[in-house]
Amino acid sequence: MTEIKESGTIRTSAGGILLRMWHAAVSPGVRGFFKHSHTSFEITLVLAGSGTYQTQSGDYGISPGDMLVFASNEQHNISLVEKQGLEILNMHFEPLFIAGDTFTSANLCFSHSKYFKNFIPKENCEKLCNLMLCAEKEIIGQKEEYVQMIHGIVCEMLITLLREHGYRADDTSASQFSGIQAALKYIEPRISSPLTLYEIASAAGLSPNYFSLLFKKACKISLWDYIVSKRVEIAQRMLTANPHMNILDIALSCGFNSTANFNKAFRRFSGITPKEYRKSDDLLH
Repeated sequence: MTEIKESGTIRTSAGGILLRMWHAAVSPGVRGFFKHSHTSFEITLVLAGSGTYQTQSGDYGISPGDMLVFASNEQHNISLVEKQGLEILNMHFEPLFIAGDTFTSANLCFSHSKYFKNFIPKENCEKLCNLMLCAEKEIIGQKEEYVQMIHGIVCEMLITLLREHGYRADDTSASQFSGIQAALKYIEPRISSPLTLYEIASAAGLSPNYFSLLFKKACKISLWDYIVSKRVEIAQRMLTANPHMNILDIALSCGFNSTANFNKAFRRFSGITPKEYRKSDDLLH
């Protein structure tokens, strides 16, 4: 059983989610494997309890004060929660949230050094922990210019990861990545509408073939896999927020043209069917 308590959300002008923070309280027990990944960059802080976190870089025992960091599309899963339960604070933000900021590692939301292992123990992450709690205070309080304040905090967290934790992303020049950022900005408000490679590449100011190759190199995922995974993420939120909504209606509203295509894509990116996802009360959404 997982209980979710929202801290707050920052949205685009079109209503899409740019950044979200929330608490998850997870009941004790062994948890079945769930193919969990997303296009958002994720930072997790363990607040209470203990357990085991499965990541692509290994399995880690987690306890209060520990942090985990995941670039886009990295699979991760809580496999065990000890008897006292587990409480975590999560932050997800889209690459668009820092679009226009010039980082040496331009594609750091999509990639990191092979030596970075996702898990940062308590004794090494006091600064990151404090920044995370400051961001939550801002998103709850929503004082004047809180979005700009959180943006600054997120940038400081990313710089801390680069300077102190060996996060370094694969090299993609800022000039190359600016085209990808332009494409992401074009895709976001149209994610549930029909899209073509030509129109997306045109938004990036690049030829379709070059853009397709560049996107895969920089983002570690093909353009179409990125689009479909974003649609599945939207569907996941709709499935839990609208328990009585017809699955076909959800599929159509998320950009899928049939239940069959929706089920196939959903299973591919989550490992279970939409019906199974809707029935589960043990997901970290």
